[in-house]
Amino acid sequence: MNKKLCFLTVGFIAFCIDTSVFWCLFNVVGIEMYCARMTAFTFAVLVTWYGNRRFTFQERKQLARYKQIRRAFISSLCSLLPNITFFYLLTSILPQPQFIYIAFIGGVIAGTMSNFILSDKFVYKEC
Repeated sequence: MNKKLCFLTVGFIAFCIDTSVFWCLFNVVGIEMYCARMTAFTFAVLVTWYGNRRFTFQERKQLARYKQIRRAFISSLCSLLPNITFFYLLTSILPQPQFIYIAFIGGVIAGTMSNFILSDKFVYKEC
């Protein structure tokens, strides 16, 4: 499978988990919106790290897991900046509940491109 398509597939699976965890924490458990968002984000990073290690970049010689997962979190935190910025700006401008998920999706899209580049060049680079 094409590397970008595989990356997007893994990302879509992580997005579904991210969204589900956020929804459950925010709507069912009642955790504050930004705390729920950061917790869901952590789950998504773990899913993308594993999926990309196992499928997207499987042909590359891999770093040790603990080093690579550390890089995955660094990369994801860098990609979180456009993600959370978009989310924060849109929820500040349009604070109505129906716009929270539009902001959520827009934020995820905003962080995807930087995440692919950082994954390709930093997280899963040949060692």
